[in-house]
Amino acid sequence: MTQETQTEMIFKSELLQNTAQMIKDAGYKVFYSVWKTLGGKPSYFHFTDGTKIGYCQEAYFGGIQFSTVHKPSTQAGTGFALNDDPGNYNPTIKDAEKALSHGMPGWFIRRAKGWKPTKYESWEEYAAKNNSPKYVEF
Repeated sequence: MTQETQTEMIFKSELLQNTAQMIKDAGYKVFYSVWKTLGGKPSYFHFTDGTKIGYCQEAYFGGIQFSTVHKPSTQAGTGFALNDDPGNYNPTIKDAEKALSHGMPGWFIRRAKGWKPTKYESWEEYAAKNNSPKYVEF
C-alpha cells in the first residue's frame, strides 16, 4: 500500500505555506477562508490554541506579517499588526505566538487612555461572528 502525500500548495506563496505548516507543527490549529480562494490561493490565515487567535498574512511588500485578533472597535479595528512592511522573511514560532497576545503596542497604549481590546472567548465564537467566509482547517 502506498501513502499519498499532498504536494499541492494551498497558500499563495511558499513562505506563507511554510509558515502555516510551522504553526500547525507547533500544535496550533490553522484555518484559511474558502471565500478568499475563489479567485486564487489564500494570502492569509488565522491560527489558534482554541481560545487565543492570531492572524498571519503576506505583507504588502513581501515577507510575513502577524497581527493580534480582537473584537471590532472604533478605537482599534480588529487587531494590531506586530511588524511593519517589509514583512518578516524568517518567521519563527515565537513571532507567531506574539500574535496570540492580549497586549497592545506601545504607541497605542499611549493613545488608548485606559481602553483595552475585548478578545473573543474561542475560535468558535470568532468563526460564528465572522461567518461570511467558510473556514477550513489546514
